[in-house]
Amino acid sequence: MSLVMGILVALVAGAAVTFVAYAILSPLSEWWDRYLTKWSRWMQLEFEAMHQEMPRHRARKILSYCVLLMSLLGFLVNFSVFFAIVFGLLGLLVPRWIISWLRARRFREINAQLGEALTLVSSSLRSGLSLPQGVELVVQEMEPPIAEEFAIVIKENRLGLSFDEALSKLAERVPTPDLDMVVTAIVTIRETGANLAEVFDVIAHTVRERKKVEGKIQAMTAEGMTQGMLMCAVPPILIIAFYFLDPSLVEPLFTTVLGILMLLVIVAMDAMGMWMILNTVKIDV
Repeated sequence: MSLVMGILVALVAGAAVTFVAYAILSPLSEWWDRYLTKWSRWMQLEFEAMHQEMPRHRARKILSYCVLLMSLLGFLVNFSVFFAIVFGLLGLLVPRWIISWLRARRFREINAQLGEALTLVSSSLRSGLSLPQGVELVVQEMEPPIAEEFAIVIKENRLGLSFDEALSKLAERVPTPDLDMVVTAIVTIRETGANLAEVFDVIAHTVRERKKVEGKIQAMTAEGMTQGMLMCAVPPILIIAFYFLDPSLVEPLFTTVLGILMLLVIVAMDAMGMWMILNTVKIDV
C-alpha cells in the first residue's frame, strides 16, 4: 500500500513539475521566438544598408550564441544563476552595440572620402560633364563605402527618381552633418542656377577645414578622454586584483545580497562618471 501511495505521490509531483515548467517555458519560448524574428530582421536590414550579406538564419544564430555565451560567462563569474541571468540580458544588447559601432565606422569612412569626392565632381563639371555624370565618375574612380552610396543615387535616378530626391534619400541613409550640408547645398543651388563647380570647390574646402578642426579638437581632448577611461577602469581592475590576491576579500560582493547591491551601485556610478566625462570632452564642430 505504501509503495502504491509513493508511486502516486511521485506521479502527482512529476505532473505538477511538468505543468509548472510548461507554464513558464511556453510563454518564454514564444517571447524568444518573437525576439529572434524581430531582431534578426533588423540585423538583416542593417547589413543590407551596409551592402553586406546577412541571412536571417545566420542572424538568429548570432543572437542566440551571444545570449548563450554571455550567460555562460556570467555563470563562471561565481557559479551564480543570478549573474548568468544578468549577463544573458546583456547578451541581448551585444549585437545591437556591435552593429551600431559598425554603422558609425561606415559613416566616418564616408565623411573621410567626402572631400575627395566633391573635388572629383567639381573637376568633372569644369570639364563639361553634368552633375549625374560627375557622380557616376565618383562611383567608377573611388573606393567603397562612398562609391556604393553614390551608386545607389545613380541607380535610383535611372529608375525614374529625380536626382534631387535621390540625393535627399542619400542624406537619410547616411545621416551625417557634412553630407547633409552637401546635399542641402546641391539641391538649393540647382534650384537657383548658381555655378555648381565653384560651389563644389567651396563645399570641399569647408569639409576639409572642418576635418582639420575636428582633428585638433580630438588631439586636445585625447588626454582628458584617456584619464577618464583609466579612472573608470580602476574599480574593475582592483576587484580582479584583490580576487587573485585574496579571493575571500571579494567573494562577499558576489555571494551576498548586500555585496550584489554594492556591485550594482558601483557599475551605475562608474557608467555615470564615464558618461559625464565623455560629454564634458565632447565638442561639436
